[in-house]
Amino acid sequence: MTGLRRPRAALVFSQSSLRMSLSNEVDVRRRIVDCYAGMLFGQHPFEVVLEEDLPGATLSKYDILVFPAIECAKEKTLPAVKK
Repeated sequence: MTGLRRPRAALVFSQSSLRMSLSNEVDVRRRIVDCYAGMLFGQHPFEVVLEEDLPGATLSKYDILVFPAIECAKEKTLPAVKK
């Protein structure tokens, strides 16, 4: 049996996006579940990162960040990811 692989992807979970989905037509909950299932069943090692933790997170350890509902992200999220 081999050891666990290092997570190379982060699934960004956003509580504010879930709240926003109640007032618009974006089904954020479905998108999050679909992304989670795709990464899980594709056997891609990943971690769940809270959007609120992104400004202080060490994002360089990930090859990819998955935002299921980027259009619902907070204004301060994208500048934190660009750094």
